[in-house]
Amino acid sequence: MKNIFQNLKLENIKQNLVNTSQRFPLAVMISIVISLLLFYVIHFSSSDDPTTLIRIVLSLVTTFFLSVSVAIYGESESLPGKTKKLLQLLPIGFWVFFYMSFSPNLDNIENIVFFFLSLFGILWFLFFAPYTKKLLKNKWKKSVYYSYFYRVAIVFFKAIVLGWLLFVLGMIAIQAVIALFDISFTSMDKVIWDWATLSLALFAPLFALSELPKDFKTKEYPENAFSSFLIKYVATPFICVYFIILYAYSLKVLLNFSDWPKWEVTWLVIGFSVLGYIVYIFSYAHEKKQKLIKTFRKYFPFAVIPQLGMLFYAIYLRIAQYDITINRYFVVVFGLWLLIISLYFVFSKKKYLWYIPALLTLFTILVSIWPWSVYQLPENRQLSRLTENLRTANMISDNNISPAEQNIDSKLSGEIYDGINYICKLNNCDSIKKLFSEQYDEFLIEHKLAFEENKKKDLEFYKENTVMLESIKDREYKEPSRWEIVQAITDTIWVQAYYRPNQPENIYHNFYLNAEQSQHFPISVVWYEKLIRIDQGNYGLTLETYININSVNENLSVTINGDIEEVIDISSVFSALRSIGSQWKENLSSQEMTFEIQWESLEWKLFLENISFPKNKSDNEIDRGYASGYLLIR
Repeated sequence: MKNIFQNLKLENIKQNLVNTSQRFPLAVMISIVISLLLFYVIHFSSSDDPTTLIRIVLSLVTTFFLSVSVAIYGESESLPGKTKKLLQLLPIGFWVFFYMSFSPNLDNIENIVFFFLSLFGILWFLFFAPYTKKLLKNKWKKSVYYSYFYRVAIVFFKAIVLGWLLFVLGMIAIQAVIALFDISFTSMDKVIWDWATLSLALFAPLFALSELPKDFKTKEYPENAFSSFLIKYVATPFICVYFIILYAYSLKVLLNFSDWPKWEVTWLVIGFSVLGYIVYIFSYAHEKKQKLIKTFRKYFPFAVIPQLGMLFYAIYLRIAQYDITINRYFVVVFGLWLLIISLYFVFSKKKYLWYIPALLTLFTILVSIWPWSVYQLPENRQLSRLTENLRTANMISDNNISPAEQNIDSKLSGEIYDGINYICKLNNCDSIKKLFSEQYDEFLIEHKLAFEENKKKDLEFYKENTVMLESIKDREYKEPSRWEIVQAITDTIWVQAYYRPNQPENIYHNFYLNAEQSQHFPISVVWYEKLIRIDQGNYGLTLETYININSVNENLSVTINGDIEEVIDISSVFSALRSIGSQWKENLSSQEMTFEIQWESLEWKLFLENISFPKNKSDNEIDRGYASGYLLIR
């Protein structure tokens, strides 16, 4: 950490920027572009385009590290200037491919996992880039590679510390100026994000680029007491503890095969093993200085292999039952990588350290190539499985999909539902829209008509309220969400989620207002101050005020400007609805769906259009209920 701010001296900044730009032109450009895109997202992006912009940013982040690695490779091979520039076309091509492969649905956790694991694999290229051509020739000693690895790791650590330190110190300065000079900001959050962007997306990367090593042949490395302490007394002992835990779990499941093995163990094995091999590299310089580290380095590869056996058995059970998904695909890939490097360090006499990052980067590139890419293969397998399930259910005839029969097996129905839901997560339902084109087209027409009808109804209702009227007029149609598409298609073909034997088959009441013969409108607002719409997801149309109906705790909360103003017990509403008797009741009258609520001195009216809630009240359940309608507040 010594001299961490050396390159920030005014007399050195200009020269450092020039040198860094000449050495890593594409990386500097990417860092600037990422910062500008983040500024745009913060200040000008609408709710419709941040997903695309963030997708571009995440793709550029991965390309940033690839471009740095390619530039360092060119330096190590003493390539001419023109050749170095031509090499930068490789990361540009990679960016285009990665962007096209990266799913736009960032709400799906598997897409986020894909990004971080791909970034992790590409990042490791930087840790062996200067020795790429010499890996197979084995010309470099481990001490030379360790020196380079250690210096690059220190650069990363210093850049992260510097970035966060600049962010914290800058925020303290900004807050001090605001407090002392009575400056008021209407968008303080944006100021915070702006400074975070400058600190972490621009200053820290530029600092790291200026600090990356240029000498690829030295055996020396700037060892310090802090890093030595971490390796000797923190990282190595804890890796040993982690594997003791894994082996204790292995012993437990071996004694009880019915519980063997849990799905979580796959990622625990991968996480602990990857962390273990990182410590394995860092501990190289301490092998002859401490007995524990020598023992660790000798037996760690042996310890990993039995755990990989449990990993592969666990993933086999999941794939055999539900086929391949993105997460399972990554488990298999990382498992194979760990198996190969473990076998290498068990049987090889030379035990070259660079095999660890080199093989990981190779595997990452391989799983990004069609047709076995991390998106293409799982999606194709899941589509094939869904189509086969539809055939088994006799729902496909002449490429047309018909609704399921009433006696369809509940497990098969659930598998069809899960298949539709999962594939929709991968690519924003594109494949599902094609497979169920007839059902989707009909739903899209109904969705647009419902939007226009609701807008027309709200315009009529709020015709005296000029503020709300303008807001409603500006309301534009939006494509249905993934969840709406899944629900519409599964409802149309008569399939539903499968509840496993240890779960209730159906624990929800569902009630709907007769929209044609019995409507709430016109609603008399005499003696009342405000009418608030309760729409899908239990949220109102305005950002300032919204209503949430909790169907588990059976209460109603009113939130104004982000603060919950009232939480009211409405168990009487749920009791009245349960007394109707039917679990699934449609065409209820307006009187049956209107309720007077008295809470302390308050008198409100609740007009429900539809509501779904648990059959039995339980404070331990997650609220999966649904309600829409209107609330009159006095």
